[in-house]
Amino acid sequence: MPSRSSERRTCGTSDAGRAGGSIDRLRGARVRSPVPGPDAPSKARSMTSLTCVATEVITTHQKPVGYAYRTAPATPTDSGWRFLSGSESEKYMNQPRHYITCALDDFAREHPDVAPLLAHPAGSAFERADGRGAFEAVPLE
Repeated sequence: MPSRSSERRTCGTSDAGRAGGSIDRLRGARVRSPVPGPDAPSKARSMTSLTCVATEVITTHQKPVGYAYRTAPATPTDSGWRFLSGSESEKYMNQPRHYITCALDDFAREHPDVAPLLAHPAGSAFERADGRGAFEAVPLE
């Protein structure tokens, strides 16, 4: 296993760090995000100032995105987007150290196949078989 210093992250140099969370269900193993408080800005921010959360399976181990969903933002700079490969186990998802907070624009640049999804509102979810092919809308449970 490579050392932490030699691991490749696909969040670019704007990697904002690790995000905590837990799972709601194994398929898509969602990161919980509280609804923003009354001080959260109501205007949409530019993609360059927004963050997303992805698992290390994607950011470090280079697996493709197989499941994407959008929740209500947890912070004023959170886009609400969560990206998983779909191969993460429940045990893996129960460990917050496996979540990486990334700059959304860096993530979209590294994973251009998710760019068409980014305009969808909170409550949207998408998946694709084996991380390949087109994303299909699925219910966010």
